[in-house]
Amino acid sequence: MSLSLTTRACVAFSSITAITAITAIAAIAGLSVVACTATQQLGDRPSSETDAGPDIGDPDAAGTTPSTGVGDSGSPGTKDTTAPAVTLSVAPTTITAAGNLKLSVTASDASGVASVVLYAGGMAIATLTAPPYTVEQPVSQADNGTYVFTAEATDSAGNVGKSSPVTVNVNISGPPLPPVPTFVAAGTSSVSASATSLAVGAPAQIQTDDLLITVIDAQEESGPRTLATPAGWTLIGGFPLHNLANAHPPYVIPASENHGTWIFHKFATAAEPATTSFDFTTASTARGVTVAYRGVDKSAPIHDKSALGFYGTGGTNGLGGGNTSLQTGRQVNLIATAVTAHATYTVALTGGSSITERFNSGEQPGGQNIIVHDTTIGFGIFTGPSIANKQSPSGTSDGFLFSATTLVLKPQ
Repeated sequence: MSLSLTTRACVAFSSITAITAITAIAAIAGLSVVACTATQQLGDRPSSETDAGPDIGDPDAAGTTPSTGVGDSGSPGTKDTTAPAVTLSVAPTTITAAGNLKLSVTASDASGVASVVLYAGGMAIATLTAPPYTVEQPVSQADNGTYVFTAEATDSAGNVGKSSPVTVNVNISGPPLPPVPTFVAAGTSSVSASATSLAVGAPAQIQTDDLLITVIDAQEESGPRTLATPAGWTLIGGFPLHNLANAHPPYVIPASENHGTWIFHKFATAAEPATTSFDFTTASTARGVTVAYRGVDKSAPIHDKSALGFYGTGGTNGLGGGNTSLQTGRQVNLIATAVTAHATYTVALTGGSSITERFNSGEQPGGQNIIVHDTTIGFGIFTGPSIANKQSPSGTSDGFLFSATTLVLKPQ
């Protein structure tokens, strides 16, 4: 099953992580990405936990946006106030077996169509910059639900025209899908100042075989740190992630913002200790937190992962879930920022109501700046949300470093 949108008019979306990483890198370099890409994630499929469907509000009817410039006839000095004519066709509108869903847009305007955006409910799923304006996407049982699609076209003068909505019902029968792993609890965060050991508490209410995920972050102003893996725990591949200022030229970043991140996991035992000691070979200022999830496959709990280390400026950086063959799963996002860089951070989540913040020490005075949030995801029409973390350093405009990790948990 393909996770990417296949279009005949724009770049294929081979990986949400790739898209968001490219966007973030371009933003760092002061560039803008104008090629055809998804402007946001592919929207929210109905959640099996909340039984809440996607935001299927009917966008506004076709309208106009006044603009100056060349008129409809091409005469200089004539104001163009005519919005493009837009028609959206979707086939099929009733889906009872796995197959493909095709969305096609016809848009015309005397001054030329600059772009076409497709929406699922209120979420933009694709931006097309040249005809044919067509998107085709596989549909599976994981997509069961009702969706409302619309299209919006913008002409060269900035006028916007909108199509009538088209409703699609997906009802594919088959064996029940495995339940999505559920969040249990987050432990109390721990911090140590210039010590060789960090004791991190287990969450309350955990049961045997709950998956425990611990994120540890340490200052590395005097160089990379070495952290031993405690007995019974597994260090997730690709870590530690050393986010060093000198790895991000030409930016000048204070050495105090250097930091390293480690992600560990294990399944809770019947006699799980209240705390686990994470030991450094060199004294370090470090912080950490453990979160727990239930209903995770014991043989392969971490189905997919991605880890990004970026320099930020208080802007928006994307974080997505990578490639996966799962139909359902749990996307867990862990963010750690330089511990001494700023006193507080605020994090704005985009992608709909399915995203839930599970832990955030960054919004407290003197916060430790560790954030965990997750979402229920289905991997069909609406691939797991890409999450924009707008981290705003309080009272400053200088840059900072952060590590962003996405884990996809496989259901048991």
